[in-house]
Amino acid sequence: MKTVFRRGSALTAASALAGGLFMVAGGAIASAAPEVKNVGFTTACHVREMDGAASPITFNETVGSGVTVTAPATATPGETLTYRLQPNEMKANSGGHASRGVVHWARIKYDFDIPAGVEFVKSELVANSAYGLGSDSATPTVTQIDDSGNLSAAGTHLRISGLNRTTGNGPNSAVRSSDGIIVGANTKFRLPAIDVTVKAGAAGTEINPSVRVSDSGSANYDNDKNALTFVQREKDVFGVNYWERYNCSPRDNSSSSLNAGGKALTTIYVSQPTTTTMQMPESVQASAPTELVANVGPAPVRGNVQFRINGADIGSPVAPGPDGVARLPHTFYTAGTAQVSAAFQGVNGFLSSSSTEATVTVTAAPVVKQTDTVVTVPGDAKTGTSVTLKAQVSPLPAAGTLQFKDGAANIGDPITVSADGSATLEHVFTSAGTHAVSAYYSGATGFKPSIAPAQSVIVSDPAPSDVTTSTSLNVPGSAKQAAAVELSVTVAPNPGGGSVQFYDGDQLIGESVVVGADGVARMTHTFTSIGDHRITAVFNGRAGFTQSTSDESIVSVSSTPGDGGTDGNGSLGGLFGS
Repeated sequence: MKTVFRRGSALTAASALAGGLFMVAGGAIASAAPEVKNVGFTTACHVREMDGAASPITFNETVGSGVTVTAPATATPGETLTYRLQPNEMKANSGGHASRGVVHWARIKYDFDIPAGVEFVKSELVANSAYGLGSDSATPTVTQIDDSGNLSAAGTHLRISGLNRTTGNGPNSAVRSSDGIIVGANTKFRLPAIDVTVKAGAAGTEINPSVRVSDSGSANYDNDKNALTFVQREKDVFGVNYWERYNCSPRDNSSSSLNAGGKALTTIYVSQPTTTTMQMPESVQASAPTELVANVGPAPVRGNVQFRINGADIGSPVAPGPDGVARLPHTFYTAGTAQVSAAFQGVNGFLSSSSTEATVTVTAAPVVKQTDTVVTVPGDAKTGTSVTLKAQVSPLPAAGTLQFKDGAANIGDPITVSADGSATLEHVFTSAGTHAVSAYYSGATGFKPSIAPAQSVIVSDPAPSDVTTSTSLNVPGSAKQAAAVELSVTVAPNPGGGSVQFYDGDQLIGESVVVGADGVARMTHTFTSIGDHRITAVFNGRAGFTQSTSDESIVSVSSTPGDGGTDGNGSLGGLFGS
């Protein structure tokens, strides 16, 4: 059976609160169970003899005190909740000053502050929670008072006393008087607990119950507004009464600052509810990096989100951004379905919440092929003269780019790979020396990246006396498809070396061919498609001889009857005629 607080009824035992729940207005259960906290501290008291002497005798003493507070850790905005405060056990003195005996303590009061930022609802004494009070003591009361100690519905303090009979700071103040709450000498006693009911403020605020230290003077040493005050009645050997007023504030001694009793006895954080929702695509690809994404609303200023897959925590908790969105990089490796969820762990000002599970379909990763890239470059070149660089990727990729490189430096921008897996770049070297030219393939869906082994291009500066060359192309006017023919070029005057690159349109025909001792470069070539082929040749130049390009010559390629050739457009040619 749980013990509950109900509005309008007093609790019957101080221990009931710790084992039960708080109830809010209308019977709704508050958002957090109560926690019990014992805050022990010392009160430093200034004692003044009030016997009418012109120069009163004063003393500095300490009284062991403290407060036990029972309260929820959190509340929701606007929630009506109850917390409990009770001064800890104290003991009245046995011996007085100047060898006098103590008769009793009287007019005891203990004040608390009503926390700022709340709407005060009511306060109630907890029945049967006090002990050790004298038989002649007034019945304890709890009253709402203002700074002057007067009863006030607008007051910001709560006072435990006997009908507000005090030594000061109140309408019924007196010193030479044995009334109010009375405790006999050398007696352990405990003042009653009070239940304080308030309405919480806005989300993100705090409810901080404390002893009375908020108004001017109450936190000072020796002030009638101090939280604990009383009068000690003493008698000498002749039966003469002496009255000593005690003003006690939460500090270790007369010259120290406030101790733990002068601060918040506990903190109740006002937190608003949150919702956490998953923001995941319906499907992702296995082995492809993605993100787990959750949104917390309203956006918390702090706190963490724990992601889960199939009920198991994934990674460490992550903090949402200012927009309330939390992200965690993740890669699914197994095809199938996954249940993804997230839990906001809650923080002061924001309650925890969990998302529903989002079903994510993980599709199988595509087969990834290994690629090879090769680069074709001229063996030598001149500075300031354009040369052709070519790269080829195999097997033929579906997409991607090729980036030519001179050592570690990029040559131009990446070039989109053509349908035949190649890329061509015209390039001018600006410095002489050996240049290591390679090409990097970026990779594409289903194809891995690769880099071509570097090829050397020996680049030299053209000499001022370089001989201007001309290049004459010698090719057959016609040829048969799939039949080898000779292509040759004569460089004049004879450079005695160098290389020539043949072209079919703008496509390279094989690799460059060395110019022979007779000034002629020759190569055997087989045309694979019928039709007119526009052939040119470029002498790449060499030391003492300039680069030159031949005129264009047309080789008409026809199919051989019965060879099953095509006309270059995919249709059968020589077998059926046209």
